[in-house]
Amino acid sequence: MVKSNQSIIRASRILKMLALDAGDFSLLEISQAVKLPSSTVYRLLATLEKEGLVERVDDGTRYRLGLEVFRLGNAVLNNMRLEQDAYPYMKELARLSGETVNLGVLSGNSVLYLRKIESKEPLRADLVVGGLVPSYCSATGKVLLAFLPPEQIDILFRDTLLVRMGPNCITSLDQLKQELKTIAQRGYSIDDQEFSAQIRAIGAPIWNHQHHVIAALAVAGPASRLTPSRINDLIPDITQIALEIASRLGYHPASV
Repeated sequence: MVKSNQSIIRASRILKMLALDAGDFSLLEISQAVKLPSSTVYRLLATLEKEGLVERVDDGTRYRLGLEVFRLGNAVLNNMRLEQDAYPYMKELARLSGETVNLGVLSGNSVLYLRKIESKEPLRADLVVGGLVPSYCSATGKVLLAFLPPEQIDILFRDTLLVRMGPNCITSLDQLKQELKTIAQRGYSIDDQEFSAQIRAIGAPIWNHQHHVIAALAVAGPASRLTPSRINDLIPDITQIALEIASRLGYHPASV
């Protein structure tokens, strides 16, 4: 069983209290509402303020939710909209490919899977919605990394060892950067048994109205079916469908 972190639980109670009761509050009012000592609440508020989740108002003695909460809330709403808008296109891609289709976003230097449509084939690629996988060895992850500034790649992998997953996994940061440059130039990624033996995948970027890659669409399946020839056949489909999803999000290539 995972042990609860009391500081996180208490900070969460403070944020929920501030969210439920719109306005600003004194230290004493917050302390009474969450039933914690004022000294404890003060320390938690100081940390929340440092992270932008809480801000002081008036003469600095009252508190309200900070702009970072708004940003995080918007990110959740955007992901919800992304899933809703992408789903019909994912169904079409699953029909065309006959393989598992997934939608993912970056979470640190990992990929978080938001949604999937499983292949109807008995032998198929298996992934968990809500699960995290390393970005450097997955089609979804590599296409998300490919459109980041090089210095951001350095920051993301500064303290990360590129552990070999599948037989063709990239284990060198320099090699990864070269691969990302190729992906950015051609507009799609390929995972050739890098994350898992006998599994191949193709990834394509999903852009938003600000011309940022915010998600990736991927097709994954057994290497026995996703042969190099089959991958070449599917590249136009996945890249076009990813662009159609991007258009739903306000992306217009001609305006770049």
